[in-house]
Amino acid sequence: AGGGGEEGAVEERRSLAVAAGDAHSVTVALEEPAVLEYAVSTAARTLPFTVSSASAVLARHVASPSGAAGRLELAAGEVCVTLDNSASWLRASRPSLALRCGERRLFTALAL
Repeated sequence: AGGGGEEGAVEERRSLAVAAGDAHSVTVALEEPAVLEYAVSTAARTLPFTVSSASAVLARHVASPSGAAGRLELAAGEVCVTLDNSASWLRASRPSLALRCGERRLFTALAL
């Protein structure tokens, strides 16, 4: 994880490998209410992904080469981003994932 532009914000960017017929999850633990901004893009094809808490799916998207992004205000707890390549039995996917979270007061409109 790297530091974000604002004090108290955390930003992480990573390239992932999701095997054919598999899913990959990234979990973020929030110690206090926060804003989570996320963006997923793929080099080719599309890749469904969800953002969920322990009790509910909060957002569903389909990433593509042009990307998909969102912003959620969350209570303290764990939030999970799951990249779902289960429909592809022949090809792995190599998406890029960007996560940024911080205190609610730090965020106005920010595009990843």
